[in-house]
Amino acid sequence: MSPNWKLAAGMAVLPALATAAPTAQAQNNGVDMSKRIVGGTLAADGAYPFLVSLSNNGKHFCGGALLNANTVLTAAHCTVFQSVASARVRAGTNNWTKGGVDVGVTKTLTNRNYGLSNKNNDIALWYLDTPIQAGDKIAYATLPAAGSDPVPGTEIIGMGWGVTNSGNTTDPEDLLEVTMPVVDRASCQAAYGENWNGASVTDNMFCAESNGKATCQGDSGGPVVAPGTTTVSGVVSWADGCGNTGKPGVYVRVAQYIDWINQNLA
Repeated sequence: MSPNWKLAAGMAVLPALATAAPTAQAQNNGVDMSKRIVGGTLAADGAYPFLVSLSNNGKHFCGGALLNANTVLTAAHCTVFQSVASARVRAGTNNWTKGGVDVGVTKTLTNRNYGLSNKNNDIALWYLDTPIQAGDKIAYATLPAAGSDPVPGTEIIGMGWGVTNSGNTTDPEDLLEVTMPVVDRASCQAAYGENWNGASVTDNMFCAESNGKATCQGDSGGPVVAPGTTTVSGVVSWADGCGNTGKPGVYVRVAQYIDWINQNLA
């Protein structure tokens, strides 16, 4: 399959809550889920109080995790071509267009070792112009133990406002979530080889099965967590398409960057 990349706001934006073709008129909480991710669901109100939407000029393009009142964790590829002057961060709502708290950005920090072509070290921090205080529907994410690695076979949850399949151009307004099993790194490396569109799977990444369930364009930069936790195991990074069988979703292994994150928290 040819690489499936999208350009949004001048950057490569990857993985969403997506899967294969829609089923007929699946319903969830009165919403027509046939127009949403297949195999995923609407997230409960306030289920992920650390999740934020990143937007530019009124358009959502990536997700992020609120680490403290002043700092957001996201992907480097969501950051390198962004204009800080027009960037916004919204927290405390399941609808990226309204509600919660909406603030501006003073500056961003991309990991100095990020490789735009090879996707390695795809991690960045955003600094807010107004503190976002924890409270109703807002909380701060926690970090994993340094050097830890998600265990193959365990589940992770991805969430975001990304497109519902690779061909879509419109992001849903309401927050979606999807549960995926972690796959072992060796299998993921074999699936992509040593040079897939310039990228390869490194020890700074981990992967999750994408058999009809996956993150997609517009979910990039958003956190993935173990069920029932606020610990950000990974950051949505890249994949070949969305939900393609045999092509796992690839995520930044946050545990490899604990020192870098802590040293650069606002």
